[in-house]
Amino acid sequence: MYNLIISIILNIISFIIKDKINILGVIYSLAVLLPGLAVAVRRLHDVGKSGWMLFISLIPLVGTIWLIVLMVRDSEPLENKYGPNLKITTVNQILFKIVSINNTKNRLFYCFIISSTVLPFL
Repeated sequence: MYNLIISIILNIISFIIKDKINILGVIYSLAVLLPGLAVAVRRLHDVGKSGWMLFISLIPLVGTIWLIVLMVRDSEPLENKYGPNLKITTVNQILFKIVSINNTKNRLFYCFIISSTVLPFL
């Protein structure tokens, strides 16, 4: 959304100053290209797909629709080959500590940690 608004503003500025090649738009597009690719690859990794799946968008119409479907899917639960699911990693780590401790006193202490630090953020 912000990219669209900024692009429209830069096009208006280029029209006002009578810039034929729209140098402001070109500079802006190059500046946001690499971060945009990084975000797309990270999102594909969240759903368990390779970053190379971005090239599926080169297939006319069907490829773009399939890439949009991949981008809006929910992340894989727990962990995939690209790393853990960051939405639930902290909670799982704390729950693993609770299960792995045999002493009741330590278990109560970790339950206090969960209720005071993690649960308010859920």
